[in-house]
Amino acid sequence: MQRVRAFESAEGATPSPLSVRKLVGKKVDLWYMRSPKNGCRFVLSGEPLYLLAITLEADLQVRSYSPCGTTDNAVTADKVEPQLSSQSVDGVITNYYTVRLRGSKARRSKFENVAEKDGIRIVTDEWLSEQRILIDNWIFLCAAMNRVWRLHLFGEVDVLTAAVSKTRSCSLGELLALPQIDKGKMLGLVASMLQKGTASFDTAGEPLTRNSVIRFGEQ
Repeated sequence: MQRVRAFESAEGATPSPLSVRKLVGKKVDLWYMRSPKNGCRFVLSGEPLYLLAITLEADLQVRSYSPCGTTDNAVTADKVEPQLSSQSVDGVITNYYTVRLRGSKARRSKFENVAEKDGIRIVTDEWLSEQRILIDNWIFLCAAMNRVWRLHLFGEVDVLTAAVSKTRSCSLGELLALPQIDKGKMLGLVASMLQKGTASFDTAGEPLTRNSVIRFGEQ
């Protein structure tokens, strides 16, 4: 059983607690990410947990989320601790468990005593595979936000506001071609607006490209 599951670090510092250092030389599936939604950095153990976090970045109904603990103690027959916890915009708390179903009966067995109900959600690798377009888009969008999170975007906000004041929509390529803007900042601004719901695009159904039409306004 992997003892490191997930932990949160102070912004700006490379997470390296003793529990992670002990596993560096072993085959541990660690994923480092900075969460734009939470404004902090996480280290997550296991690809499914990382991909789940990306889907929560995309969810307009999720206000915030965080790892539930720094260690994964031995799983007993009557208790399995959740891996992530989220809070919705309405204040509802949901606990998440990730599990691999593909060819892994042993891993599946530890979730036999965990049932989906109010406040509990089991996320499988099969479900995550179905979200591949959403996940690909939001890995890209999170990266765009992370590149500019320390920078001011006032100029790009003014240019974008003027550009969409009449039509309320514009392709991503047209936005990036606007004069007097930094393309990286504009992309980060659009990504942030999509995450906040002040802009919209079907990130679950279509790959985001320069031809994608972004609609602006509260959703």
